[in-house]
Amino acid sequence: MMHPIRRVAVAALAAVPLFVGCGKENAGSVRDEQKPDVTETAAVAVASSNRMEPEPTPQPTARQPARETPERVERPTARETPERVKQPTARETPERVKRPTARELPPVRPPKRPVDDWVIFRDAFKPLEDAACDAEWTGGNRLVVETTNIRLLTVDLHKLPSGAPRRGPWNLQIDGQPIEITGFRGKIVDIIRSKNGVWTVDRSRRKMRR
Repeated sequence: MMHPIRRVAVAALAAVPLFVGCGKENAGSVRDEQKPDVTETAAVAVASSNRMEPEPTPQPTARQPARETPERVERPTARETPERVKQPTARETPERVKRPTARELPPVRPPKRPVDDWVIFRDAFKPLEDAACDAEWTGGNRLVVETTNIRLLTVDLHKLPSGAPRRGPWNLQIDGQPIEITGFRGKIVDIIRSKNGVWTVDRSRRKMRR
């Protein structure tokens, strides 16, 4: 059905020729400036009808399902990033193992010395090293002495083991070298070893004992 206003506009347009004819008859009595512009009036009416006519409501259309986009992998932010392992600073570094100083060193063990018996230790070639002496009576007038790091020793024939002869001469074997001790000049004899390893009776010490 046509809108009422549009009907009025159409009727106005249809009446334009009639109105024009009537205008020609009354041309002498009515001035041209006072003639109404019927065409403009009809156009305004049509425009008004277009404005007043309600626009058709759009029909709802079926919405297409939105595409499921894969979720983006969230990158960790600056706050969420794992902290880096801190390198130990100079103050945090473990202390180095301190080497013991001269004062902190354990006390030096004194070198071992042989126990005095009928052979008495006097001096060593190397004072800071151990010295050893093994002396025994092997029977008859034979005396055997083995030494290590000994430069000077004394043989006291007064302290021979029980059963050993109290009178000389005595056959002394010291480090494989034979020395005959008569005892005529005393039963206490000092024996010294040279740098070449040769044992001899030290007569200078005998004079000092006198």
